[in-house]
Amino acid sequence: VAAIAVSLLGLGRSQAKPSELPFPADRLRSALPMPAFTLTNQDGQPVSLADFKGRVVLVTAVYSTCTTTCPMMLTKIRSVLDQLTLAERSDMAVVAFSLNPEADTRELRTMTTKIFGMTAPQFHFVNGVPSEVNALLDQLNIARSRDEKTGQIQHSNLFFLLDRQGHIAYRLSLSQNEQ
Repeated sequence: VAAIAVSLLGLGRSQAKPSELPFPADRLRSALPMPAFTLTNQDGQPVSLADFKGRVVLVTAVYSTCTTTCPMMLTKIRSVLDQLTLAERSDMAVVAFSLNPEADTRELRTMTTKIFGMTAPQFHFVNGVPSEVNALLDQLNIARSRDEKTGQIQHSNLFFLLDRQGHIAYRLSLSQNEQ
């Protein structure tokens, strides 16, 4: 036991400590296709996947009247954006799909983006024809269900990070580690 302890101590001392840790999930990277979409953002402007070619895009799904996890998700996005340099922020966009396409009006989406201090052209809270939005959410495997008594939507808390080619590179959930 003593010999093993000494050898482990010696091994620890002989290894140089890197100045920057490697990205821990590099081997988990995917290249899944992101479904194409054209929806309308909070400013009434059309937004499509093609608009973001060459940029990194953070995609999520929230709804305006959510009082549970959506505010946490939007706060997390705001926090991440605030940590980026101006150059990094200009090279990135955020798209939030509505989880409540039947009720998330442009006015509600505008109010939500203002509350969290996020505006176009960096942040797009998009909605459209409910059947199209719901089909897109289904393609992304975003689980959701409405409580008929309260009207609240229980939903998964997912983030998708798209690479510059528009592929889903990472799928993350709201946790302490995703930042």
